[in-house]
Amino acid sequence: MKVLYLRGVKQLTGIVGKSFDHLGTERTRGSVVKKREKIKSQRLKQLEAEFRPLLISCLEVCARGRYGLFGHNEHLGNWWHWDEAERLKEIAREIIKIRSEYGEQATECERLLYYCSLRGPHVVGEPKLAEQFLNEIQSPQRR
Repeated sequence: MKVLYLRGVKQLTGIVGKSFDHLGTERTRGSVVKKREKIKSQRLKQLEAEFRPLLISCLEVCARGRYGLFGHNEHLGNWWHWDEAERLKEIAREIIKIRSEYGEQATECERLLYYCSLRGPHVVGEPKLAEQFLNEIQSPQRR
């Protein structure tokens, strides 16, 4: 256990993540940690609230014939660039990151990025893939 003097207040430290003032009262960084967790939780709620409607909107547009959501034609250059699709993938990555810190999964986000990773001559086209994904997330079993 160490004795630290911070701003004239004697503190004892040595227990991981905890410190005590000269009276033995525990002073933790809990309030800081709680605030960070609260902010992270709020951010996750905002991202998830934005993700689902944007996902459905992009899938519907893609199912009608627009390419660029899954990035299957990126080798053709920037011709297929789609800002909303890029935003959707950014949100998905961030949701996955936050949820993994909590030990949770983000199934729809992971599924989207999985579909984005598919490549090869035997992969169905983006409109059909979008229709398939849309049917998966709107099916009664998934609700």
